[in-house]
Amino acid sequence: MKLLSLVPSWWRIALAAGLLLVAYVTGVGHGTNKVTATLERERAAWADERSSALKASLRQAELYLQQLQDQTDQLAKVQTDGQAQLAAALADRAAADRRAASLRATADHALDSLRRGTPEAPATAAECAAADRTARVFAELFAGADAFAGVVAAAADAARIAGTACVRADEVTR
Repeated sequence: MKLLSLVPSWWRIALAAGLLLVAYVTGVGHGTNKVTATLERERAAWADERSSALKASLRQAELYLQQLQDQTDQLAKVQTDGQAQLAAALADRAAADRRAASLRATADHALDSLRRGTPEAPATAAECAAADRTARVFAELFAGADAFAGVVAAAADAARIAGTACVRADEVTR
């Protein structure tokens, strides 16, 4: 008699099913480990790609910020230079006004000197008074023209300085 014939058939079926189950679980577990390892490698590769992309994006953002800071600094310099030029033009205008006032005072002094030196003759005195009035009219006319020229020159200087600053600011932002 054989030893296998002593074991009931349902035991043999259960034993075969158990062995198949152990073989299946062992094989699937080994396959699951391979899939898990592959999945982890893919996750690591994706994380590296994502990290590289974020680093590149950060470098690009830093470059843009540096360019923006450079443009801001250049624009501030343009503004400072324009203000300095405008202040210099105003100082020049003030110096010219002081010089003109000095010249007017010198002319007034000269006219007063001439007036004090007029002769006693009535005809000559009348002629000198008329000449004095005429000279004063011309002096006022020239003083008004000089003041107007100063205003026009100041406006022209301010417009030139503003235009130059605008062109430089446009060049900086391009």
